[in-house]
Amino acid sequence: MSLIQDDLKIVTQVVSRLRKEYKQFHTHVSLANDYFINERKLRKIFKLITGTTINDFLTKVRIEKTKEYLSNTDDSIKKIALNVGLDIRTLEKHFKRSTGKTPLEWRMDSKMQAYNRSRSAFNKK
Repeated sequence: MSLIQDDLKIVTQVVSRLRKEYKQFHTHVSLANDYFINERKLRKIFKLITGTTINDFLTKVRIEKTKEYLSNTDDSIKKIALNVGLDIRTLEKHFKRSTGKTPLEWRMDSKMQAYNRSRSAFNKK
């Protein structure tokens, strides 16, 4: 499949939109309609340009946002799941597949690493 400049522009816009609107539910059809492109073509050019599917890309964005919430808040996992547009079971499944840990395990490890870094910095003084 040969790409044209408009294809790159559309994928760039879709990527930007998914990064901003990660909480929302996006179907391939609705995205394709919003950018006046055939759904099948959108899926193909997205994968060709980004190296991943639309769904996998959105999941990756949601996992990264989850990590930010886990590191920077004491919100419950359920609240974080809702904040990133997922139910708790789906979040836990994707998070564990991505990181090898549950969100709670990841949070505890992250806080322990931050504590150890602060102790290390304190001991250097």
